[in-house]
Amino acid sequence: MVSAEGALGQPGTHWRIEAATRAALLVDGDAYFRALAAALEKAERSIFILGWDLRSDLLLDPLNSRETLAERLHRLIEARADLHVRILIWDWPIVMGAGREVLPHWSFGPLEERLTFVLDDEIPVGGAHHEKLVVIDDRLAFVGGLDLTAGRWDTPDHHPGNLRRLEVESGPDRAPFHDVMLMVEGPVAAALGELAVERWHVATDERLAPCEPVAGDLWPEGVEAEARDVPVAIARTRPEIDGLEAAREIEALYLAAITRAQRLVYIENQYLTVPAVARALASRLRNVPDLEVVIVTPQACEGPLETAVMDAGRKKFKATLEAAARDRVRVLTAQSHGLRVNVHAKLMIVDDRLFTVGSANLANRSMGVDTEINVVIEWPEADPVIRGWRHRLLAEHVGRDPDEVAELEAELGSTIAMVERLSDTQAAHYLAPLELDAQPIPEPFADLVDVTEFADPPEPIIGAQLLADFGLPKRFRNLRRWLGRVAGIIGVAVLLAWFLGGIDLVTGWVVVAASLALILGWAFGERPWRLERH
Repeated sequence: MVSAEGALGQPGTHWRIEAATRAALLVDGDAYFRALAAALEKAERSIFILGWDLRSDLLLDPLNSRETLAERLHRLIEARADLHVRILIWDWPIVMGAGREVLPHWSFGPLEERLTFVLDDEIPVGGAHHEKLVVIDDRLAFVGGLDLTAGRWDTPDHHPGNLRRLEVESGPDRAPFHDVMLMVEGPVAAALGELAVERWHVATDERLAPCEPVAGDLWPEGVEAEARDVPVAIARTRPEIDGLEAAREIEALYLAAITRAQRLVYIENQYLTVPAVARALASRLRNVPDLEVVIVTPQACEGPLETAVMDAGRKKFKATLEAAARDRVRVLTAQSHGLRVNVHAKLMIVDDRLFTVGSANLANRSMGVDTEINVVIEWPEADPVIRGWRHRLLAEHVGRDPDEVAELEAELGSTIAMVERLSDTQAAHYLAPLELDAQPIPEPFADLVDVTEFADPPEPIIGAQLLADFGLPKRFRNLRRWLGRVAGIIGVAVLLAWFLGGIDLVTGWVVVAASLALILGWAFGERPWRLERH
């Protein structure tokens, strides 16, 4: 039962609360992929995969099997006559194609009626479909920050010599990768399945019947059920899409949870660029003298351009917190065997009472522009399971046993003091202060435009209503998609030719104008007119 005093008791902080008969925290890609591989083998009726990206050649269990994700799914549908596999991935812009499969739906081999792959472009311009969700038979679900794509597999040791982490599809220079998924069983999985079906309907116009109940146990063998019969809330971010109301539940949840913090706010997140969250944390630090805030984030984002843009926001976020209580704030990066760990997780723990994990970064776009899913567990008092999860995460980062972390934290009465005591810079694993460049974006660009606002917008660049009023009909979906692809190719080719002196200035402007027209055709086709649905 939700307490009116808790964050989930506040309006707008969640969509639904359903029971999880069992739940387990899967830390890092190896644990998640192995659990998923085992669960997929038990699927009878339905496998739903939602993602930001996906690769057909992904190895779920690279230490023991060379079977790719595509081969596994084809094998499963051939073995089970009633099994349907549906994959729904964001139809990304061409400029974000680096590192992705060029034609992922073709890479899965011959698709058929029971194995369907859809690229979903049904989102306002400037937004992305960012959920990372797998639902099996509406009875078992995985929610968190891990896509089924390249570079996500790793073990908690993050050893640089792990050959499986350095395979071709990950690239030889891939940093160690840390992320988290929550596996849940029971009615909450069915509710997550409803969200998947809703996304599928918007993207395809196909209305799916509820998954027929099946007998049997989907829970993967060897995975301990750390929580049983626990209420789990589902929180969403969603712009207005095809008549579906916008939702900013994750943002409301973060703010409500922070304003109730008393002892510790522990955050792991890829980005830190939400001013409202920074202000809420700063206000709570000023009002609660015993509160500590510990944040673990990557030293750098993925790529120099992304790092420069997002660091402008991270610098402001960090400064806001430290101005409120420098001695009770630590923004840290994880180091492993001399390498910086790419902390890709998106989770928050407050006073060991509230735990949330999902796909939502602490970035403006994750609060209102992209589609996101988080799950939440909240108790009136500190919960030993949630505390154990936090100690396990911190133990990984400092290279110690969780019991040692727990004992020293209790002895010192401070999470910050414990982390600093155990963070030996000569050790294989430790946490170090986040150091950011004084001026991440070159001054001429910083003076001309707020690049952070453009790359990390708080609202869609072109709103859903405008696109609904003027957009191309949905039946021209393929035309819209190819307009976007052609526009991107022309734009890149012209810029390259212009730079190399291959075309003159006038010709360049003419072709760029034509490319822009194609881009606008694609953009205003992103939201179709609203067809009556039955």
